Amino acid sequence: TLSASVASVPGVYNVGSGSSSSFNDVISRLNKALGLALDPEYFENPYSFYQNVTQADISKSREKLCYEPRFDLQHGIDDYVKWLLKSGES
Repeated sequence: TLSASVASVPGVYNVGSGSSSSFNDVISRLNKALGLALDPEYFENPYSFYQNVTQADISKSREKLCYEPRFDLQHGIDDYVKWLLKSGES
């Protein structure tokens, strides 16, 4: 992301992982990181236009900024939980 702030090629760039994850994936990975066994609660989505699946295309970021993700979802969650526990924010 720092490369994007000084890039000579202006534009909008996606800088995520390039992978999609389901809600259940996120819950499962949070449970793993926190040592929990929480079950997700589901409810009817009130918005008919809501996208159930999205995935950002990071190919432009790779090409123009030489961007490569360093964190996948599990690594990001683990790192965040570690930071929360260390900082006393939990």
